[in-house]
Amino acid sequence: FALTEKLAGVQSGLLVQTQARYDFATEEFILSTPSPGAAKNWISQGFTADKAVVLADLTVGEDRKGPHAFLMDLRNNGQLVPGVSVGDMGIKTTGNDLDNAWIAFDNVRLPRSALLDAHAGIDAQGNYTQRTKGISPFEMIGQRLYTGRVAVAQAALSYCRKLFEVTRQYADNKPIWSPFTRAGEAQPSLSSIPQLQSLYGEAEESL
Repeated sequence: FALTEKLAGVQSGLLVQTQARYDFATEEFILSTPSPGAAKNWISQGFTADKAVVLADLTVGEDRKGPHAFLMDLRNNGQLVPGVSVGDMGIKTTGNDLDNAWIAFDNVRLPRSALLDAHAGIDAQGNYTQRTKGISPFEMIGQRLYTGRVAVAQAALSYCRKLFEVTRQYADNKPIWSPFTRAGEAQPSLSSIPQLQSLYGEAEESL
């Protein structure tokens, strides 16, 4: 899935500079990387994948239609298709066993059928039609990305709440020694330590 680009920065997934220009004569899209900053970055399996879904800014005639998704061959028989180049993203702070590549395109031609056209398409006469009214194809893609990120955040919050619950339960039931405990009295719990009480109070308010 080739979406992120080098110079997108904090707008990763929102800024797409890779270009796809429609050639009416051949009924093909010409996919190109106009500058080094437009190269696709951090693409998982970029060194091994045979196919990719590439997000590119579509131009039909003189009209820019915005980012659209294209399904294309990256490799045939293990070899990169002409016009496609890849490189290693380099050493990372962690996860160096993962395959992360940058990908660039030099006037790679794609058939008209390469456009993923559930929401917008181009017919044999070169007419562009938006099938889903009121929302662009890229906004549809963005919705899926957004809901995925929300789901990850919600899962992390649920995990955090459960971790706090288990930790608090352990501290409440963990007896500790105290020089102030008299004979026959129950030992205080770990959670009675003032510093932990303060931390637990903050956690209960925020979680």
